[in-house]
Amino acid sequence: MPEPLPSGAAAFRVELEKLTQKMLNTAELSDVFHSPTEDDKEGAKTRWNDTPSALLVLLRHAPNAASTHIEFLNGDSIPFHHGPFNYPLALALHRNAVRVPRHLVRHAEAKQPAWLGKNIQDAVLAVVTDDSTTCELIGSDEAQPYLLEYSHDKGLSHTRNSASSFIPYSDPFDDGWF
Repeated sequence: MPEPLPSGAAAFRVELEKLTQKMLNTAELSDVFHSPTEDDKEGAKTRWNDTPSALLVLLRHAPNAASTHIEFLNGDSIPFHHGPFNYPLALALHRNAVRVPRHLVRHAEAKQPAWLGKNIQDAVLAVVTDDSTTCELIGSDEAQPYLLEYSHDKGLSHTRNSASSFIPYSDPFDDGWF
């Protein structure tokens, strides 16, 4: 019979078992154990990632109060209204969304238009300027902590903005701040 672990090690063992069970539950939900053999593109079925994320919807032009259409980066122009759920608009929003770490867009989340939340959850609108590849977040009044750039060849990239002031991070249990 093995010797019992010291109390500190036993606590770490319990924590490890909880984390392992959480990972196994996530894998079961993804059906990685029972699905037929297939290419795991980008590691989507086997990636363990608990970094909080948000959706970034890429637009050609910022919609204003008088707008009746939204022009997306892929060239689609969809009519919209400020009313309830709109299926064609929701579909276009999802087609033009990119999942990004939440800390890149956290400062603009609260200032998104009300109609956006009715059609897509956890999303932030960004306008890709015509003259450059810079993404301007809608609802971001102050200097952005991160500069977002879009390239048709490489996709979305970000760099830390040295001109912005430090924004304290409020969740001490989330390591997505760095």
